Amino acid sequence: VFVSGMEEGLSPHQGMGLPAQAGSENDRDEEEERRLFYVAMTRAKERLILTLARVRKIYGSDSIAAPSSFLADIDSSLLLFDESDGDRIIEV
Repeated sequence: VFVSGMEEGLSPHQGMGLPAQAGSENDRDEEEERRLFYVAMTRAKERLILTLARVRKIYGSDSIAAPSSFLADIDSSLLLFDESDGDRIIEV
């Protein structure tokens, strides 16, 4: 299974760059995205590959990309990081 865009703001998504408001529809959306991420992870039979960008162009401007908060839920002993070609690839 291959999942791309594992950056905060993309996964979980923050619509139009607006911060999430507690108790709002954004919270329900994040719960749904977390559920979908879990489904993707548990469907992997042999390998799960997660990718994220160091810098992403958003509305014409370069933005430093922070890793998705979802990644913190994965035991770090299960992760293999590959940054050999400048990209960030995580194999679980």
